[in-house]
Amino acid sequence: AAMLGAILSSYNSALNSTCTLFSLGLYRGMIRQDATDREAVASGKMFGWIIAVFSMGAAPLLMGQE
Repeated sequence: AAMLGAILSSYNSALNSTCTLFSLGLYRGMIRQDATDREAVASGKMFGWIIAVFSMGAAPLLMGQE
């Protein structure tokens, strides 16, 4: 149980950082410079869902690789 908690915590931290970098760096920085805070947060949440679904789909493909 402790190992699963550590894995989920690390995954959550990486996902949070990725969403923040996307919403502030790409969305507000390049795609839509005049975006409001609410729009930037919404774009980060949507990007988070996309990354989460992608990682769940890619995980079985990467099992057993070293």
